[in-house]
Amino acid sequence: MLVVSVAAALSACVPTAGSAEAASYAYDVNPPRITFSPSGADGYASSVEVTVLWENTDSYKFYSVKGRTGIESGEIRYAEPFVITAEGSNEIKAYYLDTEGVKRYVTATVDYIDSTPPTASAIAESIRCEIDLTAETPMLLTLRAADALSGVKRVYVKNLGREFYLKDGADSLYAVDCAGLSGYVYVTVEDNAGNTTDYGYQLNGFDRTTINEYAAKFAALDESMYASQAWDGILEAYKNLSTALGDPATSSSVVSAYKRAADEAADTAYRITTVYSASNADVPTGIDASAAYGYTDRPAGEALTLTAGECAAANYADIKNTASAASGYLNPITYAFSLTLTSGAGEVNVYREIEIGANMPEGADVAKVYYYNSDGVLELLRSEIRNGRLYFYTDKFGDFYLVSDLEYTNNVSDGKGLTIGGKFYPAETLWTAGGIIAGAAVLGGIVTVVVMTVVNKKRGK
Repeated sequence: MLVVSVAAALSACVPTAGSAEAASYAYDVNPPRITFSPSGADGYASSVEVTVLWENTDSYKFYSVKGRTGIESGEIRYAEPFVITAEGSNEIKAYYLDTEGVKRYVTATVDYIDSTPPTASAIAESIRCEIDLTAETPMLLTLRAADALSGVKRVYVKNLGREFYLKDGADSLYAVDCAGLSGYVYVTVEDNAGNTTDYGYQLNGFDRTTINEYAAKFAALDESMYASQAWDGILEAYKNLSTALGDPATSSSVVSAYKRAADEAADTAYRITTVYSASNADVPTGIDASAAYGYTDRPAGEALTLTAGECAAANYADIKNTASAASGYLNPITYAFSLTLTSGAGEVNVYREIEIGANMPEGADVAKVYYYNSDGVLELLRSEIRNGRLYFYTDKFGDFYLVSDLEYTNNVSDGKGLTIGGKFYPAETLWTAGGIIAGAAVLGGIVTVVVMTVVNKKRGK
């Protein structure tokens, strides 16, 4: 800012017209002009050159300067433009003798000088690589820089023969995408007066493979699929992983643990907890359930409750007998139980078959599961046995009947039937009066196979 004013004459000690001192100088009709370069119109400058022009070449050419401390210099003979580098308000006085021989002066003030380079707060920590896997730009080189007077004009990085300008952010935070940077980088902070400060930073050591992998994983997630609590858990897991990846000294085992946590948090499977509303022999043990997003009308990650209890049907004992008979097992053991699936919002609507797991009864080799529908009909459900556990699939909930056969493999030799070609034939089918022919035919088939085998061996086939 430039302020110019014309002041009145000084005190009586100032030389007057006719004095010896005054007579040695030409009088000026007009006061001198004070100019600054640069003028300040375009902002701050690190220094200012002051030029004073008097009307007559042999005028009374003196000036003084008063800085922000308030101390004014004595009169200085003006010979050529002079430079001011002191920050703050600087008042310049240019003296002259008017046509009456009275000493007068004009003043001009300059207050746009900034000769101090910009600084970064807490230099050791201010420049760093910020990792945020949930951000559009997951790897940012950041610098918190400030300049008390003219302000920061720009921050830029020199790396790989190019300059990367850091964008101004909130609270004096500047950042640039690290995707195109590697190795050692040189950072320059420049203020609006042209002063600069340089910093350096080493970008090696970051696990860019994991950073890129998990940034892509997060970008592929759809927040609308998840319950709010589940989404908060995802953000927290990715935040922890980001922090771990932001420190190159973090051990690989710690990073691996945070990676697993992020994967588990983003899993779209429902969190299904099993509770038992009854404890009796008719409810199988070890019941659990699993289903992925889209199998129900609830968002992913929502906590669902699978409740196992007693059958609702009053005549469930009779239905157990029907299920036992329908299974075709010789030694059936039947469980009758109910299953319901609920959430905090109430009963859950199921669109696709959910996998239900249960412990196999001790000693059982086979099992079947039936659903008792609203028409009073037992529906055989798809099921399988894996690693000693029974799994069945249903998109309906209500009453279920699990039928197993104990020691099923021993039925071959317990005198109650015969297994031929992997198929079990009950004894009553083979040896009753009505089944003698069928039994003989089956046995005849076995004998025929044995005879043919012997004959073929003798023929060398």
